[in-house]
Amino acid sequence: MQAVKAALLAQNIEAKDIQTRHFDISAERYGPEGLLPEEQVQYRVRNTAYVTIRNLDNIGDILDAAIEAGANDIGSVRFSLENPAAVESEARAIAVADARAKAEELAALIDVSVGEATEISEIIGHGGGFFSNSFSDMAMADSAGAFSTGELTLAMQLQITYKLQ
Repeated sequence: MQAVKAALLAQNIEAKDIQTRHFDISAERYGPEGLLPEEQVQYRVRNTAYVTIRNLDNIGDILDAAIEAGANDIGSVRFSLENPAAVESEARAIAVADARAKAEELAALIDVSVGEATEISEIIGHGGGFFSNSFSDMAMADSAGAFSTGELTLAMQLQITYKLQ
């Protein structure tokens, strides 16, 4: 893992963007013939790190460097917004305006008008968007062209109750 971390740092990943999230050591006490003698017990270590890649132009090179340094289980790559707060605020404003417009449209169908909002709640879910892909089959392949960052979509769901007049 030290070699993987060094490779990531050499790819201009900042130390703050490399975080160990899981570390596990387990004994393998059984072989093909059953229980192994104590001197033959082997240990498996799993060290899982999460890495934030801020420059997506280099994602292929960064992953290749990590794999070449010994990373042997790249579980997923996920694209997300670094700080979604401003986008979420804008989406809320659009959702509120949209809710009002729909409420007025529905109210007009039954010949009433929309009054004040009496209740509002945000339906919390996964903000931003993500792309994940297991690429164990691509290990050590030329991954520079394997990723298309595309665009993320933020869906904001609000529930608003209005008085009808």
